[in-house]
Amino acid sequence: MREIVSLSSESRRLVRVVAVALLLTILTAPSSSAQQGEPVCWVDGGLKADFGSENQLRELQRYAKSGTCEVFAMTWRIKMLPQRPSLMLWDVKKQALYRIHVDSGARWERWSGATKAAILADDASDGLDLPSYRDGQGKTDASPEAAAFVRSHAPKKFDTAF
Repeated sequence: MREIVSLSSESRRLVRVVAVALLLTILTAPSSSAQQGEPVCWVDGGLKADFGSENQLRELQRYAKSGTCEVFAMTWRIKMLPQRPSLMLWDVKKQALYRIHVDSGARWERWSGATKAAILADDASDGLDLPSYRDGQGKTDASPEAAAFVRSHAPKKFDTAF
């Protein structure tokens, strides 16, 4: 036999509140990979008042200490040029570090020999001082894997650099 349960309007409201709270808990809970200590390989830094070389290197060092990524990237924009996205891309296997700014085209800087040890040893107070520096405009010589990694996280945003 089927029972018919009749809830008061107050009880229905309580059921809805509990259901919404449960849904929010599920949606905002860390993913199982984050709970298992999976490294953070992509960071969207958002809009910053200022984010000079010193701060960029400190952030990179923070993730390099604990990370086991094959490719690591962080993006940001600064308030003075909010329409210009910037990207720090570290191809760990190729030991190449890129800093890329995209306006109407891409401007980039590249350091080769960017090992984890070299990045962690670099003094952030004077910015990036890694060996084998060069700069350019247009397409970088980043590996296809690094370019695909960026495209998967920021479709079309940095295409002029890859």
